Amino acid sequence: GAERRPQRDLAVAATNGGPGCGFRAHAEEGAGHRRQGLMVGGSMTKAALVEEVARVADLTKKHSEVIVDAVFRSIVEALRRGEKIELRGFGSFRLRRREPRRGRNPKTGDRVDVPSKQVPYFKPGKELKELINGGSPEEGIEREPCSVSGAPGDWNT
Repeated sequence: GAERRPQRDLAVAATNGGPGCGFRAHAEEGAGHRRQGLMVGGSMTKAALVEEVARVADLTKKHSEVIVDAVFRSIVEALRRGEKIELRGFGSFRLRRREPRRGRNPKTGDRVDVPSKQVPYFKPGKELKELINGGSPEEGIEREPCSVSGAPGDWNT
């Protein structure tokens, strides 16, 4: 069988290891370097994310895709209910209301009424900002790993 990865690396696989888990950088050698195939044309794709989850968690791509889809679906459903999603150390998702306004049809130039609407908004967390701007995981960002040995509701917080 395939060699099992240390549990500390599994936190990355389940998008911070589940609710309440701290942001974790890879503990593997070369963690600060962009892995070949992870980035495509300057953007990370869903397929690349699924592949990374599969690699880190030692799962099949199909199982990893189920995990990634469940995370995305959970975020969308929570936003639809008007809830705020907080991923400690990573950031938060919430809805913002755009007021109704007068706009222009770009094709005809005619004025049109644009109704109010809800738009998703992501606010990055302090730790994510620090990591992006040169902070390192050794500066106290890593926390205790979370258990991923059950359903999402069973994850340690």
